Amino acid sequence: MSIFKIHTVESVPNAVKNILKTTQKSIGFIPNMHAVMADSPVLLKAYKEIGKLFNETSFSPIEREVIQMTINRANGCAYCIEAHSYFDRLSNFPQEILTALLQDKSYENPKLQTLRIFTKSIIEKRGWVLPEAMLST
Repeated sequence: MSIFKIHTVESVPNAVKNILKTTQKSIGFIPNMHAVMADSPVLLKAYKEIGKLFNETSFSPIEREVIQMTINRANGCAYCIEAHSYFDRLSNFPQEILTALLQDKSYENPKLQTLRIFTKSIIEKRGWVLPEAMLST
């Protein structure tokens, strides 16, 4: 039982009703995380905006997913891992990279491997990245 209200389009505050409608239209459902965040319109708006900004970085879609899945694993967020895995499978994300990310194993692409190690190091060392993490391949 959740202590948080899981909103629907009907119960959500008006300030974020369109956000949930757009999400539902684009992916076919409203993720529970969005439905809960909707209780705080500022939180949901900020979350969606950060996602948009991340998509505008110079990282490729695969690199962005390597970063996000590495963060999900490092933080032990089973919900996040499952959600990302679901969308990765729908988007034809390279299966060998997804498998490696899910198992926290290395893979052949040196750039993606370095990105994974660097991201993991940032989290584990709380921002104090070791030189080895910047040079790994």
